[in-house]
Formats: sequence, structure tokens, C-alpha cells
Amino acid sequence: MDDALKNVIMETNKKQLTNRFNEMLQVGHVKKNIIEKLYEQRSLLLESSGKTNKEMTTAIFNEAPLQIIHYFIPYLVFKEMEYEADPLLDTENYREKIEFPFTFSLRANEFNVITNVQSPSLELYSDDNDVTSYVNFKVELDRFNHLSKEIFLKGTFVQDESVSHNAFDYLDKKITLYITGLLKNDPIPSWVEYLIEGCINIEYENDKMALFNIFASLDKFIELLNETIFDYYVVSYKGLIKKFAITTEDKVDISEFLKSKIKKFGRDNRRIIEKLRDALKEIGINGENDQFKKTYSLIKEIEKIEETRNKIGHGEKVVQEINVGQVLQTILTLVFAVITFDDVEQNDWGNIIT
Repeated sequence: MDDALKNVIMETNKKQLTNRFNEMLQVGHVKKNIIEKLYEQRSLLLESSGKTNKEMTTAIFNEAPLQIIHYFIPYLVFKEMEYEADPLLDTENYREKIEFPFTFSLRANEFNVITNVQSPSLELYSDDNDVTSYVNFKVELDRFNHLSKEIFLKGTFVQDESVSHNAFDYLDKKITLYITGLLKNDPIPSWVEYLIEGCINIEYENDKMALFNIFASLDKFIELLNETIFDYYVVSYKGLIKKFAITTEDKVDISEFLKSKIKKFGRDNRRIIEKLRDALKEIGINGENDQFKKTYSLIKEIEKIEETRNKIGHGEKVVQEINVGQVLQTILTLVFAVITFDDVEQNDWGNIIT
């Protein structure tokens, strides 16, 4: 196949694949002042002035990624939820007190994982009549488990002449709260699930497991890129030949070219870095393209991350400290560059943090 024909076909493939990658995720955006505020909240000694977006996001990712990850990953849903509640009153020495602490818990099974819980509100009913305003009590969030989805609440009921602790027990109760997380029935890509679990493990200060999760997210993302490319060439095989072949020789050359692509992206025995390079090359992200020079250089960083992951997996001692914030920032930069077809590393997330 002559170079002119090959270049035309490759440019067509690049455009089609870029569009398909772009449809994988609608990357969210966040105001820069929000990032600056969160960065400064980490310590009274930190100032955002003069700091790059990369420096600030890396610092936040390293300690509290769940504070900002929802801005970028739209699969995290903020949803009002309602559950039946059965608070357990502490009635020990009930004759001697009027304030009764209570606790109760629930499980948000509608979610795969939860990243935040806020604004709990308890409503009380007697024979379907709302009597909340007649009862003196308060309720608040105690704690929650991101992975088990268990939510623990606590509060205090104040007994008076109109409502005793026994009467409080007999009231029907409903708790309303706002939960952020990955909904179980939503079609969520596996790379997103691994990514969020990595963020959760950072917050649990389990850096080794966080690194495993985040790198697994990259692995799944690369697999998705390769599957998308493979599917494109299989589906487009006949159409590309029909569109570009003029002579019989063209048909043979184009057919061989497309079959080589199908064979390459149908293989599963390539190393993850090789799969990444192959996928990036299909949309023109390579070492020779100055437009993506900075983003392409991240591959070296990813190879170092893979090396650390492998050492941990084999039980070897990891000498250098694991900066999981940097790992997460690097992986997300690459993902966003591919999806948006923009050198996110070069412009310092400028089209995402505005």
C-alpha cells in the first residue's frame, strides 16, 4: 500500500477512534478556587498562590481524594435516600434522666461503594401523622464504611410531659440522608470502580492497596481502549475497503493492513505498557508528536509505578516512599488526555480546572 493511501486510512481511523474514546467518559470540570480552598484547608501553613494545578491536586489526592474526585468522575452520584429507622434508646437508669441517647445503623445497598454521607434528617410518625415537630430530639452522622456501605447514626431524645421514652419507641421513624457513591444499577466501567476503591484506600491510609487499585484501574482502562480499537477494526473492515480501495491491489493491501490491526488488538499476551503504547499510537499520541510530548512522557512514570506494584505483589521491600497522590494524578492525567484528546499534562489540567 502506498504511503498516501495508508495515511488517509490512518487519519480516518484516528478520527473515528478519537470520537469513540471521547464517548467513554464525560470528564467533569471544577473551578480553580475550589481546588485552592481545599488545598489550603489541609494546613494553615499552605498557600495556593503560585502553586500549579498538578501540585495542588497531587497534595489533595495524597490525603483526601474523595474531596475532589467526584468533580472529575460523573459516575459518582449525589442522591437523596430514605430508609426506615429503628433507633435504640439507652434507657438505663431511665427514672433518673430525661435525655436518652440513641444509636442505629443502616446499609445503603443501592450503592456499590459510598464516598460521602451528609445531612441526616429523622422524621417521626404516629398513625401516619407527622409528629416530628412535637418531639424534642437531635440526630447526626456518627461514621460510615465506604465499602460495606454501613452507615451509623447517633442522637439524643429529650423526654417531656407530652412524649415519654416509651412513646418515642412506639413511633414510626424514617431517616433521610444524602449519599454520594457508585449506584449498583448504573453501568459503571470496571476501571472507574477500581479507581474509586483506590481513592477509598488512600483515605484509609492503606497506600499499598491503593496503589494496587489505581494501577488495576489503569489496566482496565487500557483493556477498554484495546477492545474499542479491536471492535472498530472488525466492524469497519468491509466499509474501509469499500471506501478507499480503487484497484484490486488496493483491496488486498487494505485488507492485509486491517487484518494486521485486528490480529494485534485481538492479542491478550502483550504487556500492559505495550498495549498502552499501541492504543495511543492509533490516535496519534506518540513520541514523535509534539502535540502530546508531555503526556507521552508519562509512560516512563507509569513504568516506574508498575515496577513498584510488582515489587509489592512479590513481597519485595519497597525502598522509596509510595506517593499515592502522585500515582493517582499521573494515571488520571493520562486517562483524561486520551479521552479529551488534549495534552492535559502540558496545560496543567487547564481545560479541567478552570
